[in-house]
Amino acid sequence: MFKPLPLSSKSSLKASCLPVASVSSFWADDVYNQVELTMAVVEAILSSRGFGFADLVRAAAYFRHPKDVGAIAEWRRAYELPAFPVVSAQCDVCRDDLLFELEAEAVSAAPG
Repeated sequence: MFKPLPLSSKSSLKASCLPVASVSSFWADDVYNQVELTMAVVEAILSSRGFGFADLVRAAAYFRHPKDVGAIAEWRRAYELPAFPVVSAQCDVCRDDLLFELEAEAVSAAPG
């Protein structure tokens, strides 16, 4: 039996009580800081559920600009993490000032 944990993260969005149309992103011009924040949130979510980066079975990293597509690999190397399955692609993301989004799924063996 396996326990899945799907993740979808736009963690660089600033929390606000304003309507969604008014929300802006942290580090609007800095993809590396957006990746850093997003991955810190992903790590917190994973660990709160008993998972780690080693439990990721798939991930899709979406980047607004083609020049930034390698940022997730750079982040992983900076933290000396082993490779995990991630596909990076340049495509439209949901907001003009958001440079990076991530979807991922972790799986671990569930007791029983």
